[in-house]
Amino acid sequence: MFPAIKATFGWTPLIDKDTYNEAIKNTKANVTLINNHLNGKDFLVGNRLTVADLVLGLSLTHAFTTFLDAGFRKAMGNATKWIEHIIANEAVISKLGKIKLAAKTLPPHLAETKKEEVKAAPAKKEDKPAEKEKKDENPLDVLPPSTFNMFDFKTFFVNHPNKREEGMKAFFEQFDKEGYSIWELNYEMYEGEGVVLYQTVNLMNGFL
Repeated sequence: MFPAIKATFGWTPLIDKDTYNEAIKNTKANVTLINNHLNGKDFLVGNRLTVADLVLGLSLTHAFTTFLDAGFRKAMGNATKWIEHIIANEAVISKLGKIKLAAKTLPPHLAETKKEEVKAAPAKKEDKPAEKEKKDENPLDVLPPSTFNMFDFKTFFVNHPNKREEGMKAFFEQFDKEGYSIWELNYEMYEGEGVVLYQTVNLMNGFL
């Protein structure tokens, strides 16, 4: 998480894009774990706000106010409700003031990657210039860009608790029928499969 916060606020020395993206990915994975843990309850431990909630929640406030934006939080209902409860606490407000969660991800300040120039060795007089290999043109490269952002949808769908209804509703709203097609797959169950429920659910979710 810290490299992403560092890049957002432009603290020096600046970090590179790969480090920033990895920090974002890891933070979102951790918040997903918290979201799953809070399923059916309001607090990490017991039925009231404890030090555990304050320590973990306040350590994530920078993330929630910079890059854990509204789009991501929409799929993290439990974690969002939990952090909102923490920052609304009067004792927290008296020390930190009112904390506003990010509507959109704040743009990071990243280190520029300098490409080293490679100077070609001078060709010998007797050598013939090397012919450029002709690459086959990929017909997919000439297609117009699609309006369907598959990465953003995948992130939303994987983290959403209600995939069957709201998840699929979002899919059909965003789906680009001009650029993609939908296929139906019928799975043939082998003998002995589908007996243990949690194993079946894990396999199904992994496949989806």
